[in-house]
Amino acid sequence: MRGQFAEFDPRPAMALWLVLVCGCATCFPKRSLEFRTVDAATGKPIEGVYAQRRSDNRMIGIPFFPGTPGAFALQTSARNGTIVAEGLCSDLKHEFLFRKAGYLDAHAQWAEGGVMLLDLPPGDPHHDQRGRIARQTGAVEIDLYPERTAVAVYRPVWTAVTKPAPSIVQVAERAAQKQHPQISNEWHSDPGAVQVFKNQYGDYQVLWLARDKVRGGFQWERVEITPPDDVTGYASGADHAASTPADVRGLR
Repeated sequence: MRGQFAEFDPRPAMALWLVLVCGCATCFPKRSLEFRTVDAATGKPIEGVYAQRRSDNRMIGIPFFPGTPGAFALQTSARNGTIVAEGLCSDLKHEFLFRKAGYLDAHAQWAEGGVMLLDLPPGDPHHDQRGRIARQTGAVEIDLYPERTAVAVYRPVWTAVTKPAPSIVQVAERAAQKQHPQISNEWHSDPGAVQVFKNQYGDYQVLWLARDKVRGGFQWERVEITPPDDVTGYASGADHAASTPADVRGLR
């Protein structure tokens, strides 16, 4: 007697295949962001500001779930300075450019985790190093500064700190452990391996330098911090040709 088999329905499988190929499942949930462009000096709204959105796929580990990266022009700001960006995919990082004749360009970034980063004032020497976190309620206010505004340049001069606050080293240690726990566990326990530097802006660099017992030379890790606990940079490397710490290339 022949066995009986249920009839196979290919439609669900085909639907799933289409979702994967078309990327239809990659843009959920969608969200909208509202911006309000204002003159930084007067606080008055600015009409006619050009805005552009640039989106990059941040789901690197899942290449068959791409969003739709690229640059897209938004509607110029209305009379009340409002610009709305709609249909933003949750799997993308979104960067925004705001441009108006007579003003310096302004930027915003909707980063991973839904944190909105905005420009620091151009007079702040850190303005091209990092951003500030914006509030998440209501329209995000975008300050546009007149072209005549003085723009500070970040030119740090680093000086060794002999007795740094323990909290600075602890913040750097946590950041280094997060990046390369195996390296950190191997030689961060040596008190002599850590060096701390401070610049004229109040920023810190915490540096670990250790001899490479296998290949010779030195290994290093560097964490940059703006007090109290803002980690603004991380780097690591090795110079196997260096014979002394002073010979190590790439430290700063």
